[in-house]
Amino acid sequence: MNLYEFLCQKQISIEEVVATAKSKGQLIETDILLVVGSLSEGLATLKSDFDLILITERDINSISDKKSISWVVGSCLVDMEIKKKSTVLELTSRFNTWVNHGWDKAFSADFTPEERKLLHRYLNGIFLDDDNNAKRNEIVQFNKEQLAKLKLHSARHTSRTIQVDMVGHKLSKDFRSLAYASIELLGHATDALLAASYLTNPLVKWRSRLLGTLLDNGISQINSKYVETEAADLIWYLHTLPESEPQAILSKAEEVVHYCRLMFLYAELKLVYPELLSSFHQIKQVITSNISRDDSKLLPCLELDVDFHIDDGEIYMARLNEFGEVIQANLAEFSLALQFDGLALSEEALRGVYPEQVDDKERAVLNNLISKFHQANLFSESPFSE
Repeated sequence: MNLYEFLCQKQISIEEVVATAKSKGQLIETDILLVVGSLSEGLATLKSDFDLILITERDINSISDKKSISWVVGSCLVDMEIKKKSTVLELTSRFNTWVNHGWDKAFSADFTPEERKLLHRYLNGIFLDDDNNAKRNEIVQFNKEQLAKLKLHSARHTSRTIQVDMVGHKLSKDFRSLAYASIELLGHATDALLAASYLTNPLVKWRSRLLGTLLDNGISQINSKYVETEAADLIWYLHTLPESEPQAILSKAEEVVHYCRLMFLYAELKLVYPELLSSFHQIKQVITSNISRDDSKLLPCLELDVDFHIDDGEIYMARLNEFGEVIQANLAEFSLALQFDGLALSEEALRGVYPEQVDDKERAVLNNLISKFHQANLFSESPFSE
């Protein structure tokens, strides 16, 4: 429901809301008023509040002794948050500084969840009494692509810690914690997928609604066998908890991490390395019924904390916080490694990467890659071994 539909349903007018806002906030000419939240993004329900932000150069205490003012218009609760203009500009300036520093997911971007929400609201808010966009241009000095990178960065940085924790849960045989951690990881991967479509709302409650707007799950550009799967359906399936049995939980966690790795890769290629996305060695869909399971073996599964890093067009894979060997891979090798999920057949993986021909040369590439990954301890080890 958009703003117009909401106003009609509530039988109120924007003029009524603005008039009371001007009265209660004692607005002056230099003040900036904008509609934010679900109403400005077409996400509203009949239970939504009417959220406003007042940006002013005045002392906030001269307007209210609280950070916001609330009142009722008709059957609608209006909430107006008051922000000092200098504070708003300091936040947007700090964000622009972060944008110019370049991409480094190893370190936190140092923006709180509240600050990320405010940046999103400034970008997507409806500025009132702003016919020539002068007010918007003064406040919004960044674009959706830049803010999407921040959403991706937050997801990537947090997820790396979760992946390390997941290995800890596995080694401790704390399988229920492993299950819940995999769900938390999936949430951040979902944020990455949304960021790749420039959907920058950071609030968890809108993840599912926003997923439903995606026409493409993104990962089909990495592996074409997922082309028929809608993003919302994929996340719903992955979000389902398995039976409360250790092996089932571990298998589900490995599956979730596999898909999350693909989602993070797609988002990073889309937002940070677009020049690589166009040349990425897409894994082709293979008819597995034409491959004999008797003659092929299942590929091993990557450990839960294996991550990738792209630097100057080169791709590296290693375990997080293990400080062990780092594997450098070209695009074809990386595409093979992305199929190390414990379920793919070696012949299937080879044909997906080398659809024209698979012979001894290509098999040697895969075998050498498996050997290097084994040596670097990148494959999952069973916690059930004696």
